[in-house]
Amino acid sequence: MTTTTTKPVVREGMRTPWGRADFAKVIAPGIGWVGTPGHGGVKLSQAVNARMPDYMRLKGGWYEEDCEWALVYVAMAADLREADRDPDYDGHAEQAVNTFRGYYPDAYERFFGETIPAGESYAKDKRAFKAAHVNDLVVISAVGSKTFPGFVEATASIGAIRSGATTTFIVPTDEYDARGRFGFVINRDKHSTAEELRTP
Repeated sequence: MTTTTTKPVVREGMRTPWGRADFAKVIAPGIGWVGTPGHGGVKLSQAVNARMPDYMRLKGGWYEEDCEWALVYVAMAADLREADRDPDYDGHAEQAVNTFRGYYPDAYERFFGETIPAGESYAKDKRAFKAAHVNDLVVISAVGSKTFPGFVEATASIGAIRSGATTTFIVPTDEYDARGRFGFVINRDKHSTAEELRTP
């Protein structure tokens, strides 16, 4: 009689996209966490990964620990809850939904069938900012000005495209420090270049 042993989805010493695992834990059938000295994440077995929605599934079944893990915790919520191997599951589940909404808004809206309001998804809000200012001068770098104390020298390009032509503007430090989370937009009616300020 032949006995077949199912290989665990994760184990210490296994190869991962982030190096060899020095930490490994199965948290539900076919779902495991791994950690390395530099990074870590979730590994799904081939069978479990096949059950992920196609628009949330990552090739190879690896989901890094910064954001991608949330895809697993949302899509495989029933498996994780039933396994009950994570004492902090409820907290992780809430965090997963927040991360999912923040960084995968299109997938979130498709999965839950609802529209995310403005201000509730980092990625969606950033996309809206870029669309609104695609033809505007947006700052891509800034340094304190030695020539104009109390100001920053703000280098901007159209649509914040770093490979495009740039112009440097002189902006009050207080105004620049109050910029929004996605960038500072130059207002040509009030912001001047250094050359313009030097011209009598």
